[in-house]
Amino acid sequence: MYKTILLSFFVSLLVVSCKTYTISKESLKKQLEETVGQKEMEINNPLYFGNLTYQANNLEVIEVMDKKGAIHHLTNKPSLEIRITTHEKKKYTMYLDTLIFEKDTIKGSRSRFSPNVSYAIPYESIQNILIQDGGKKFAYTNK
Repeated sequence: MYKTILLSFFVSLLVVSCKTYTISKESLKKQLEETVGQKEMEINNPLYFGNLTYQANNLEVIEVMDKKGAIHHLTNKPSLEIRITTHEKKKYTMYLDTLIFEKDTIKGSRSRFSPNVSYAIPYESIQNILIQDGGKKFAYTNK
């Protein structure tokens, strides 16, 4: 019985696993620089304690690549996460809609509940960038 439950759990993880895309740091920089300014966004709070408000970029769609090299266009939404690995092997996870490019630094929020808790990553230190939908139940309420 225990083995059946465990096996079912792992099979379900494989079925619902998130698709991961890549983007070059040059492409990310270019796409972020093409957006101007920020806007105040409001999303639902999955914990049902009122909505959450934060500053978001104006990026509507981001161009990414899958593992086979095919180009995809993802609509920017509050559940999209970006994972940046630096040359020093440090890993940072942030929400894509909070990213901005400012003075050779990529900045972004790592928390929906504390949007001021953010990372600032020097552009030249970036080695690898992955993007995926984290599957969190966030949705814009004012879009």
